[in-house]
Amino acid sequence: MSVYPDHIVFWNAGQLPETWTIDVLKKKHPSKPFNPDIANVLFRSGDIESWGRGTIKIIKECVERKILPPEFNTEMSGLMVSFFSDAEEFLKRKELKKELIKVVLDTLEKGNTNNSRVRDICNVSKATATRYLTELDGEYLERVGKTGEGPTTL
Repeated sequence: MSVYPDHIVFWNAGQLPETWTIDVLKKKHPSKPFNPDIANVLFRSGDIESWGRGTIKIIKECVERKILPPEFNTEMSGLMVSFFSDAEEFLKRKELKKELIKVVLDTLEKGNTNNSRVRDICNVSKATATRYLTELDGEYLERVGKTGEGPTTL
């Protein structure tokens, strides 16, 4: 664990299963513990309440507390999970456009957004708002429902 003024990082030498990507961790997935014997002991002792839901629960808790979901990274010969205390500073470091930062921060505060809200926040056309939402979809926002029918969330 490493603690910095604006974020905290947890690192573990464990690896994701061979065919998994970071995106798998962000949605419902099966549990594939690296060491099933240890995982089973932890489950039976009550330290793990269910299999394959930990990352989803972490993301949900972050959203409920209006903080950015963690950043998952597998580039350092293991799994690194980083939590950031200053969402705006994190997004600036990622070199996100000023208008897109406005959208992400507002969505973080309100819990969801849509094309109309983006137009109001950024004072842009419907086409530009659609482009902004498309740019953010997948990495910073998640589309819920069909295009034009539902909100977009973190």
